[in-house]
Amino acid sequence: MQHPDESGHPKNTARLVQLALNNCEVHCGETAADFVHLQQSLPAPESWLMFPGEQAILLDVATKRCHLPASTTAVRHDCPLPEAPHNLIVIDATWRKAQKMMALNPWLEQFPRFQVQLAGGSQYWIRKHKAKHSLSTLEAVAATLGLYDAQSAQALTELFEHFKQQKLKAMPRSIQQRILQQVKNMHGSND
Repeated sequence: MQHPDESGHPKNTARLVQLALNNCEVHCGETAADFVHLQQSLPAPESWLMFPGEQAILLDVATKRCHLPASTTAVRHDCPLPEAPHNLIVIDATWRKAQKMMALNPWLEQFPRFQVQLAGGSQYWIRKHKAKHSLSTLEAVAATLGLYDAQSAQALTELFEHFKQQKLKAMPRSIQQRILQQVKNMHGSND
């Protein structure tokens, strides 16, 4: 589900995912009326909604386990990964617009909700993150697929790495050096 403002953006996730995967559909819009066809074509619970929050199941990439939300049990607890979904529903928008799209599309509440966690946090080092474990949408899609479909995940990961390198090359040299130093510091390398 892509917000209309993202469709012309050079780094829109939907376009990048479509480049790497054959079985990706993009539905552009904002309100429930924009997604009528999508609503009718997605079976629940065989479809999952990738959207973080307290109600979301946390898929831990490092341990290949999941953590159920505290709202379903007394406390968040560990469990094996569930079987792969038939469909992943992903919102391609800025965080504020994605939250608005969730509010304007209450039909999304019928789908199991999940988020992913990478052990080292985001590798999207050309962007600042408000929270330690915030991931770009592309990273989150690649990480999720990595748990179930290594070949598709590899294609997205390679595209993501290429994208980061191209963005870095377009930056002024002083910013490039600062970012590369930050990456070295994140990985504990001082060379």
